[in-house]
Amino acid sequence: MGPNDELAEELRASARKALDDRMPTTVLRQVIDTEDGIDRSLYALAADLGWLGLTLPESVGGSGGSWHELAVVLEEIGRALAPLPMIASVVVAAGAVMLAGDDEQQQRLIPGIADGSAIATGALFGASGRPDEPLAARVERRDGSLVLSGVSGFVPDAHVSSWMVVAATDGAVPTLVVVDSSAPGVRIERLDTTDVTRRLAHVHFDDVVIPSANVLAGADAQHVIDELVRRAGVAIALDSVGGLERVVEITVAYVGEREQFGRKVGSFQAVKHHCANLLVFSETARVAGRAAADAIDGARWVEWAAIAKSYSGDTYTEATRIAVQCFGGVGFTWEYDIHFYMKRARLSQQLFGSPTYHRQLLTRELRGRTAD
Repeated sequence: MGPNDELAEELRASARKALDDRMPTTVLRQVIDTEDGIDRSLYALAADLGWLGLTLPESVGGSGGSWHELAVVLEEIGRALAPLPMIASVVVAAGAVMLAGDDEQQQRLIPGIADGSAIATGALFGASGRPDEPLAARVERRDGSLVLSGVSGFVPDAHVSSWMVVAATDGAVPTLVVVDSSAPGVRIERLDTTDVTRRLAHVHFDDVVIPSANVLAGADAQHVIDELVRRAGVAIALDSVGGLERVVEITVAYVGEREQFGRKVGSFQAVKHHCANLLVFSETARVAGRAAADAIDGARWVEWAAIAKSYSGDTYTEATRIAVQCFGGVGFTWEYDIHFYMKRARLSQQLFGSPTYHRQLLTRELRGRTAD
């Protein structure tokens, strides 16, 4: 075990203890019934523990760490089903500003993300929320001002955001702009989803004036959008890895206690096979997720990002389906926790691109490499 692995395991132990203490499912059930659906005190603790600034440069208040460490925290958040807006704020919004913003924009926007005083999100897609469909937000110049109109669909954590990075078209060319979430003309339409541990919204823009200082023009916008989809996809894959680990634990524990026909349910061969499959899903998804986290910005980053997101989406969904079957009828009831994981898995499967979408990206990447 190298120094990075030792640091990661120390971070894992610290994160697990914090989440076990502050976000057991008894508390989760209370938090999801609140207006915002997030635990702001836990988010403040995440900032104090340095989670929010792990991969951000020291120059903007971060610790200058790597995705190797961030992966550990994301896995533990997924394991605990913690309703924290880290992917939206740290991976997507802060990532967009670091990739496409200038120094002034980074110094103005990122320190608040790192210290937890601000929450941000990314509105990167059209009304369908799919990365392979056209954008439905647009900017145009009127009387010397840049004006944003249209809609962005299925935006995570928009309802608690201070600002958001919006992908829009400027003529036929994509562009990225920073929008104050409370600006005149911004309307956040909350959505009801099956996953009660996360909140999504359609964000409508009605002639929102964009200051010139809020245009992220430091890099090609389409390239940045594609990169953010990859990073968010890997972050969701890592969240799924943590969820898969917990699904294995609680399912094995349940079938080891539940009796039917005078025997422990877990003693039946068919149930043993199910539990073995759950473990295979969990361990293989972990390999893919961590490989992707360690590959960021490397030669095989695009490939591993697509593998991690597509594989975790399918395995997490299938694993929770099997787990609910192992629980029997009670697996669907509110009193047991397994249904939370099943619902989170189904939303994770589709957020920031479905498994089919990412497999298509992988195919294009491999074909391009073969052609070269």
